[in-house]
Amino acid sequence: MRASRRRADAPPFFVAFGPARLHSALSIKMNVITELEAHYGVPFPPGYRDWSLKQYTDHREDMDHQQTFGEMRANPRARRYLWVHEAEWIPPDEIPQYDLGRPNIIPGLIPFAFSCAGDHWCWNTQVKNGDAEYEVLYCAHDEKLADRFAPTFPAWFYRNCLDYASGAFDKNDAGIEQARKNLRLWSEKLSEIHPGAWAEHLAELAQKQPSEYKHPKLRADITLFGFITGMKIDEIVADQFGPGYLGQKVEWGTWGE
Repeated sequence: MRASRRRADAPPFFVAFGPARLHSALSIKMNVITELEAHYGVPFPPGYRDWSLKQYTDHREDMDHQQTFGEMRANPRARRYLWVHEAEWIPPDEIPQYDLGRPNIIPGLIPFAFSCAGDHWCWNTQVKNGDAEYEVLYCAHDEKLADRFAPTFPAWFYRNCLDYASGAFDKNDAGIEQARKNLRLWSEKLSEIHPGAWAEHLAELAQKQPSEYKHPKLRADITLFGFITGMKIDEIVADQFGPGYLGQKVEWGTWGE
């Protein structure tokens, strides 16, 4: 698991709520989230608050319980940390210290997770879509433009789960069974913060038999294998998020040129 990057100029009050204190306390305290909200001047999404207080967003909790990453992946219910497809959570107390890798960032951008490729998941708090809900951007580390990925935090999680279900698992019996476990778990977790159709859909996908399909945007010799097709995901995104979340990009920061 890649360690999150920290800025040297982090706000002084975060020294008091740094890793040493959290390692000893083995918990995410409400005042950490409160301090984050005070620092950024905006309330954090209620679903993120809930999951952080349940210790889903700090991998150090499971490390303190001496579970290996492989054990956590194989038995997701035995861990607190919530593994998400293409996202590793930044521990909440490290968010202000996280280095986005460029000096000029658009106002109101708050990172909360990163990908294995070193890209960033960020809230764009300039675009508010409900009570303490913000547009989520996928900010590639080597691109000036970010993808508009989802209008809210629950929508971000749902779409990531759909992307996983469309073919990001091993095409064998063990891989399929693990994928079913993940989808069922994610359905339960999503229902904690956003009960309804999206959580139910993930549970329904876990019951399906995955199958092969072709994607029109890929070469003809490429065959995908999933519980849902990428084309169907595009339909869901366009219908439930809006067409602006299919390929539309916005500038998120520059290197100072």
